[in-house]
Amino acid sequence: MDDVYGILEEVSDVTQRRIDMIAASDRNKVVNVDCVQCNTTYSLLVNPKDIISWQAGKKYIQEALPYLSSAERELLISQTCDTCWKHMYGEED
Repeated sequence: MDDVYGILEEVSDVTQRRIDMIAASDRNKVVNVDCVQCNTTYSLLVNPKDIISWQAGKKYIQEALPYLSSAERELLISQTCDTCWKHMYGEED
């Protein structure tokens, strides 16, 4: 019985990777964000529909843009890059 569940998990992982690849293929807009602390410009490749969904308040940013790292999402929220964020608030323990 364990083998059946193992196969199902593998199929699920493959399906999720395909979903992620399809979602990534819709990432066709570059959003440039300037860090307000260091003035470095960062470019993020996003799906425009996802940005609109987040900005309209229809989804939380982590739901709308799960393919971005938490640091990239924070950059969109606060316009503070990961380096400056860590400099101001320290590393996570």
